[in-house]
Amino acid sequence: MQNTISIFFALIIFSVTNCFAQKSAPNFPDLNNIESWNKYSGIKSCIFNGDSISATWSKGMLNGVYKSFYADGKLKSSGNFKNNIRTGKWKLYSENGKAKIVLDFTRHGTVVLHRVRMPGKGGVRFGNGKIFNLIPYEGTFNHDVELFNISGTTFFKRGLKNGTETLKYPDGKIRSESHYKYGLYNGERKIYYPDGQIAFKCEYKDGRPIGKRVEFSENGDLISSLVMDDHDKAQNAMYLDKFDIYAGGRKFIYIDTLFNDAETFFETDSSGNIFKELNKVFEKGNLSAYSDESLDGIYFPKHDKPDLSGLPKDEGSFMNIRGCMIKVNEVFNTQSWLYYSYPVSFQPVSSVYKNDSLEFKGGPWLYIPQICNEVTGVDSNFDFLKSFKFPFITSMYRLQTNFDNSEHIAIEQIGSVEFEHKLWLIFYGINKGNK
Repeated sequence: MQNTISIFFALIIFSVTNCFAQKSAPNFPDLNNIESWNKYSGIKSCIFNGDSISATWSKGMLNGVYKSFYADGKLKSSGNFKNNIRTGKWKLYSENGKAKIVLDFTRHGTVVLHRVRMPGKGGVRFGNGKIFNLIPYEGTFNHDVELFNISGTTFFKRGLKNGTETLKYPDGKIRSESHYKYGLYNGERKIYYPDGQIAFKCEYKDGRPIGKRVEFSENGDLISSLVMDDHDKAQNAMYLDKFDIYAGGRKFIYIDTLFNDAETFFETDSSGNIFKELNKVFEKGNLSAYSDESLDGIYFPKHDKPDLSGLPKDEGSFMNIRGCMIKVNEVFNTQSWLYYSYPVSFQPVSSVYKNDSLEFKGGPWLYIPQICNEVTGVDSNFDFLKSFKFPFITSMYRLQTNFDNSEHIAIEQIGSVEFEHKLWLIFYGINKGNK
């Protein structure tokens, strides 16, 4: 029987673009593509899923005014980006223009709700009030696998979720209860199967789990029981549980030293220090190396001393590092109602000259959380890796591989933005869930 709380299937409801599907192992871009994307600037217009998009770009990054319009010309969304990150006030409208959402993004990427003008009862003004929504899920309901809407009630205070959020199945039984304080889980969170059997429960404090986290099967058997500690309180990363993921996908991002401002990731002569440190950890057995981005096959260097750049000794070493390929998961988080890029694995990319032509070579894939846990050298220029402890990535060049031109890359990024807009309109109660 399909598990009701396997909510990853909600993704198929929207059919956004193939950028949310699993990608095969990437190919490396050529120099012309890199240079073209680095020069991608100005106001660009496109059509996405029937909507008209006008976005401002600067050197391959969203910078400036962003607007989208429904097929009939009515405004759908408006706001500003700074280095691919939303900033300031954003407004979204229903297709008939009668419902409205007003959000305000802080410089740290968090968001405050100012207003939700919605049909019927409910709504939020000056950050206070409650909203009602219908959120589509796929799972088992009344013993049949089907797509159904879960009704929700969420309270806001001063622009943040506050109080008890209750979601219910179509027959009125409770699907979940979550307690919020200042926009984060605070207190016990429970999720139930349609028959009332408990599926998950955990105690939270300031958005992070504490105490015991337990999962149960539909017949009541214990699946897992973990004791969660409230460690690393200073870390700003939001805890992400699988039960907090409504929908998501994967894509590859390539970062090259040719990009302007690439020092965000590769400081001058930093690659040597990085891979010296990585190799030390690898030799101690505290870092795994894989032959593919899925982290399935083990990678064994074909020389006596590990060089995680992947280049044989006769071709060079980590000093030839040209850039890196990163596989990211993109997920919509039901705690924050925001869409995050969350990096999973990292591959160094080297370049060598052969027969007067430049060839790209990929090294092994490394598991980013393992790198962050094991590599502690403060003088090894690991800032760009350490930043991956955070759910969202700033100043990232979204260079999707296997692409044709810069327009295609931009459409992939716009797809992520518009997918988040579609979910906002549903979760904030502006658009009803689809049945």
